[in-house]
Amino acid sequence: MMFGTGLKMRHQNHRTVEMTGAFDGGIATLSHGLRVGTRVASHLGWRAIDALAVGDKVLTFDHGMQDVVEIRRAHVWLDASDTAEVFWPVVVPAGALGNREDLTLLPDQGVMIESDAALDMLGDPFAIVTAHSLVGLRGIHRRQPKQRVELVAVYFEHDEVIFAEGAH
Repeated sequence: MMFGTGLKMRHQNHRTVEMTGAFDGGIATLSHGLRVGTRVASHLGWRAIDALAVGDKVLTFDHGMQDVVEIRRAHVWLDASDTAEVFWPVVVPAGALGNREDLTLLPDQGVMIESDAALDMLGDPFAIVTAHSLVGLRGIHRRQPKQRVELVAVYFEHDEVIFAEGAH
């Protein structure tokens, strides 16, 4: 499964992400980042995203192994039971998109798919779609969060799409 950048939501009405450790009354949302424990393809094999460090190499779709230049952590679903449905995570069951394990994604997380329709329309068989746009396909669904979750986002010199598998 491959993940890229997503689209930011234009209207937000609920506190969903706290990036700094101190909520200032504003709302921030993440469109990328993977749940702690999610494994990514690295120069050391499949490795938990939270075990990566700046300078580690991660396998990217277009440019092979690339150095991680920055890592950010955030917590989402701070008020899990009160989270508005539009912010609920998207669950991709094992096998739905060629993934070996269930994946829990941010609703605006970019997911790269290979599609004949994309080839016909765009001249390229690969397209990045948001996780929430896949709801209803092959058992992909939203699930109300039960607890706050830590996410880790890795950054490279340029925007990249990385390979990832589910968390234990």
